Amino acid sequence: MSIPMQIDPPTTRPRKRTFSHRSATDSGSDSDSPHPATQPNDSLDTSPKRSRNSQGYAIHRRGAIHYNAQALLNNLAYTRLYVTANFQNYSASSSPVVVCLVAGWRSGVYRMLCRVLPRLYGHAPSLQALAVVVSSGMEDPSAVDPSLHRIVPRVTLDDLREDVVADLASFRESLGGPEEVIVLIEPSTGKCLWSSDQIDLSLMNSQDDCDDGATTALLDDALGAGILMHLPRSEHSKADAMEM
Repeated sequence: MSIPMQIDPPTTRPRKRTFSHRSATDSGSDSDSPHPATQPNDSLDTSPKRSRNSQGYAIHRRGAIHYNAQALLNNLAYTRLYVTANFQNYSASSSPVVVCLVAGWRSGVYRMLCRVLPRLYGHAPSLQALAVVVSSGMEDPSAVDPSLHRIVPRVTLDDLREDVVADLASFRESLGGPEEVIVLIEPSTGKCLWSSDQIDLSLMNSQDDCDDGATTALLDDALGAGILMHLPRSEHSKADAMEM
């Protein structure tokens, strides 16, 4: 049974928002958040062996990271007509959420996600995906292909409530790693199941219009595997029904 989505009332928003550092004391005060940004005692794996990414590089284990993606979607549902390309199939209890954090409007990581997302719906018909531009600088949003926005909608920090921005900043700080990142969020617990720092995106120039096909294929395979590994049984049934 799907959990009904709760829409929170809007609050007064400042004109410009940026990520700011939150201390451990500040993070611990968010007792009313259903998915705390980090839970150090919840280990991803207690095995002493290190896993490796698709290129053979070791992935260092860390405590599980959580993010309340439902609050982000709720915020946007209250203020926008177009939340995600697949929002009509959204279920708070069973829809995996892909969040792409990018440094600007012209992002190679964002374009890669737009390329692979249509195929990911074959694994998870209720999958949700959106991008958050955390630092647009002097870039002109109109210079970006508008058709990409229909595939993966982009929002800025100014589009979000202060509490949602604060949670997002805490989550980004917990992730560490590259400035631009794609993460897969488990629907019911908010656990971060996978992030793109597990594949090598270092050679991707975020300002280059020519995407790296090999890296895009790695992203496609990695995200698809992450979804299938953690997909609720109900989502498997929906995907199988679509293929018949």
